[in-house]
Amino acid sequence: RTDALHERTVAHRTVQGIGAGNLPEETFRFYIEQDFQYLLRFVKVLSIAASSSPDLEMMSRLGGMATSIIDIEIDGLRALYARFGGDPAKLDEVEPAPACTAYFNHLLASVYERDLLVSLAAILPCLWGYHDIGLRLKEQGLPEDERFAAWIEEYASEAYGEVVDRAIKAFNELGEEASERQIEAAFRAWDLSSRYEYGFWA
Repeated sequence: RTDALHERTVAHRTVQGIGAGNLPEETFRFYIEQDFQYLLRFVKVLSIAASSSPDLEMMSRLGGMATSIIDIEIDGLRALYARFGGDPAKLDEVEPAPACTAYFNHLLASVYERDLLVSLAAILPCLWGYHDIGLRLKEQGLPEDERFAAWIEEYASEAYGEVVDRAIKAFNELGEEASERQIEAAFRAWDLSSRYEYGFWA
């Protein structure tokens, strides 16, 4: 139901500029700044979602995802920002843009529903979408600029894919027991997150 929107996201000039290695450095620095602010908030969302888990196993899975985001993405963005001429120490001081703030507020509202299926539906378009983008850009051929290639390699990596697979598995398990009403609520959360994903790249 959201395939067309995801295809538009993959085809967006910002995404394809990363794949080609010709995105202006100033544009990519701005993207990194906003993505860093988003991820700081995303980890909080995962932590809140973990607190609504039905059992210890699910709580552990979501807690592990939050740790992986910190270890894989946030630390990686700091290093990449420096390679693009930015000062990593200043990333914490960046003001979130309206698209970043709106996306986070949507995620926060979704997890406060205390329905883990809905929470994961809101979270997955980011996790799964980035992995798919990384894989697709890598399939096109890595750019000569090693900095852009490093970004692609990170999201196409097996380590990141394992984080995504754990989230999908949890989502599918919950979905098997869900009512039609829950599934439609989950779709609305997924759909809005997908729209924010496109808006974030724009």
